[in-house]
Amino acid sequence: EASASSRIELWYGGILLLKANPLFGAGYDRFMEDLPQTAHNSYILAAAELGLFGIFFWIVLIYSSFKGLSMIINTDERLYNYALAVQSSLVGFCAAAFFLSRTYTVLPYLLFALSGSLMYIAKQRNNELDFRFTKHDWKMSGIWTIGILILVYAFIKVGL
Repeated sequence: EASASSRIELWYGGILLLKANPLFGAGYDRFMEDLPQTAHNSYILAAAELGLFGIFFWIVLIYSSFKGLSMIINTDERLYNYALAVQSSLVGFCAAAFFLSRTYTVLPYLLFALSGSLMYIAKQRNNELDFRFTKHDWKMSGIWTIGILILVYAFIKVGL
């Protein structure tokens, strides 16, 4: 109970940092200058320190990885298991990121790199695959960014 309450307070503190610095955030590694602990939420940490631009582009990396891996899973039998393994790992990371501050650790960027590598290999094998980011993808990334922030805010209001 105390841990959950403390976490909610940190999340709320992160929202306040975002409100004070909405576009570009408070700055890298500045969360703990204003609050006693880290955010215990990678999305809030990214939003508070990097602002709306930063969290948006962090979500773009996640979204584009999911999109590309899904395309590979649906089209390339030989890369299916690799893409599924990386995508499953990304799902696990995204779930854990809701309760851990892992914004700047190597794991998500390793998963993004593995996703990009698999997309490169799949494109070499099938030139008709199109992994380009479309207007729809930009829009969906924005919706996911706003949705995640609203979800965290709802958890704060409900008290988790």
